[in-house]
Amino acid sequence: MQTFGPYTVVGTLGEGGMATVYLAEDPRHGRQVAIKVMKPDTSQHIGPERFMREIETVARLTHPHILPLYDSGTAGDQLYYVMPHIMGGSLRGKLDREGKLPVEAAVAIAQGIAAGLWYAHQRGLVHRDIKPANVLLSDGIPLVADFGIARSTAVVAESTAETRTITPQITRAHVILGTPQYMAPEQAFGETAPDPRIDIYALGCVLFEMLAGHAPYVAATMPAMLMRHAMDPIPSLQAIRADVPARVAAIVERALAKLPADRFESAQEFSRALATALATGDTELVGVVKGDVRIAVLPFESLGGTAEDQALGDGICDELIHTLGRIRGVRVTARGSSFLFRERRADVREIAAQLNVTQILDGTMRQLGKRMRLTVQLINASDGFQTWSERYDREVEDVFALQEEIAGAIAGVLREKLTGSAGQAAASFDAYAHYLTGVQHWNKRTPKDLDKALAELKLATDMDPAFAPAWGAIGLCYVTLHLYGLRAPGDVIPLARTAVDRALRLDRHQAGALTARACIRAVHDWDMEAAERDFREVIAAAPSDALAEQWYAVNLLAPMGRYDEARAALARARELDPLSPAVAVSEGLVAYVSGNLTAGIAACDAALSLDPQFMAAYYFQGPILAAARQPDAAVDALETAAAGMGRSPEVLAALGVICADAGDIVRARELVAELVAASESRYVSPALIAMVRLALGQTDDAVRDLERAIDLRAVETIWLEVRPAFARLRADNRLAALKERRKAGRKLATATGTLLS
Repeated sequence: MQTFGPYTVVGTLGEGGMATVYLAEDPRHGRQVAIKVMKPDTSQHIGPERFMREIETVARLTHPHILPLYDSGTAGDQLYYVMPHIMGGSLRGKLDREGKLPVEAAVAIAQGIAAGLWYAHQRGLVHRDIKPANVLLSDGIPLVADFGIARSTAVVAESTAETRTITPQITRAHVILGTPQYMAPEQAFGETAPDPRIDIYALGCVLFEMLAGHAPYVAATMPAMLMRHAMDPIPSLQAIRADVPARVAAIVERALAKLPADRFESAQEFSRALATALATGDTELVGVVKGDVRIAVLPFESLGGTAEDQALGDGICDELIHTLGRIRGVRVTARGSSFLFRERRADVREIAAQLNVTQILDGTMRQLGKRMRLTVQLINASDGFQTWSERYDREVEDVFALQEEIAGAIAGVLREKLTGSAGQAAASFDAYAHYLTGVQHWNKRTPKDLDKALAELKLATDMDPAFAPAWGAIGLCYVTLHLYGLRAPGDVIPLARTAVDRALRLDRHQAGALTARACIRAVHDWDMEAAERDFREVIAAAPSDALAEQWYAVNLLAPMGRYDEARAALARARELDPLSPAVAVSEGLVAYVSGNLTAGIAACDAALSLDPQFMAAYYFQGPILAAARQPDAAVDALETAAAGMGRSPEVLAALGVICADAGDIVRARELVAELVAASESRYVSPALIAMVRLALGQTDDAVRDLERAIDLRAVETIWLEVRPAFARLRADNRLAALKERRKAGRKLATATGTLLS
């Protein structure tokens, strides 16, 4: 049986000129993966440098539309790297099966590819081989793969490595660099340096093929193909397929321009033009947003001063944050950061600097009976001057239309149309009001507020059973109860599934429901591949959603040991929510489990500087300080957390571990007894008790606790391989049995159909 490192080959997925891709089992994580292995004869002819460069390139790229790297290594003299196994296959396979694709589907795939390319281009990398075979489809979401011949825009190609005495670029082994059917003229005839516009040309060819059913040029030989790309007129898409809109055909034609200067300046501009083409019905291309547009929506000032007015104003702001976040090319600061400026004590330019935005949306609201007056202004951060303002007098029942009207006006100011709906309106204002109140309570994340949130959201769905955002928010509430260990998994996960399923039946792209489902699949179902597909989908659909990035990092990437990707996701979350103590604490957690204690302490300090009452920061800070050999400070931090969090089991367990490690055995045993006693009247994860028992050297009892935790699907069991509290267990051969127990639980649930569909 063929193996590469710990991976066992079970089949062959494909073969190219340089490498073979195998399907393999990953025993450490109980999943199937794809392994790309360099062929021995290729290594002899051109050396391993090109393959090593591909590994290094992919390792640096973390984006929802780029196939990630899991692992790499050598087996004998063969280099390999490990990727997710994507069940959906490639775009090539889809086109071979279906031929032409619907216009909207083809455009959506092209936009996803463009997003991945834009990310790579911003980091100085040009792919150079975009084609349907190098685009994988995960639940319909395109992932750019195979960076084997990618080059840096900062490095000019070496003339000794590539010969230009014949038409195409050739390696020393006379292997073509690129695919002739999708190769830009300047790439084929020898450009002096990589240019992102060759990827735009190739993507234009791919979009042409998705719409027409064949590539733009067909020829019998490679030289003839390359000459057609360089010399022949661009074929007319509308002559081939009449239902392709003129605007889309014009975009494809521009992408296929012979001269790079005549194409789109960037993949981002190409994607925006496609969005505009489908969003508008006129025949002339309109302008798109240029540059970096970043907006913060500050909470509207309530001139009436009542709690009801404030709740309504906050709700409108929440929906505007969501709506504006779906404008292509616009990044919106998350609610947690922008709402810190409710009191407006600082100048707007100072606020903008702290939030790192270019525009501030501000306003006032007054409600008199069933009438309200809303005054909104868009302020330029650089000089503090208004770029747009408007006053709205409406009935409160018209709040849904008002949100869309304001967002549409701002989009017009930015010369961009919305690419998605502003969200589904509730059938009644009362249902919407309960939804807004529920979301406000959920944002506070305390046990009492989560209960209040569920009560309000259930009222909303009782009044309007077809209100998808409320069902999605219910799913998030139940998942949060699971993540915080406040309820037994068996009590809340079935309820979360029901709410998520209901939301997604009403709205396939409901962001809250997708985020909740991703978490369920990761921390309860242990189906990391499905969870990752969900996280990638919601991040692609709602690029301003900081919560999705944060939960992706701490509930999937970090537990799997993918620390670089977790740090990258949290960096994106911090950009969206720069003043969030929760994001800072998550950064501290990832730093801690990856061994960077200095960064972990700094991140918790940063969270406390943002909010000195943020008790989770003390909870995470304690174990990090203990690992840094500061036991007294660690105990102080956890005592503070215990007082502020009502002696929660998580805090007591962390305190017990520290006491045991510091030699205070009596207190550690007292804390175990307190946890066991608490478990008789409320849910206490057996994994938390196991942590303290491991620290006390009671390994047999700890293993039994962990067996029960796995059977209960306790959230802590996804951290067995990486959490420092389980380090002692990792030297025990019973860890393998625990992992097998977890794997068997996953397979049993799959076989009986009890996992989320």
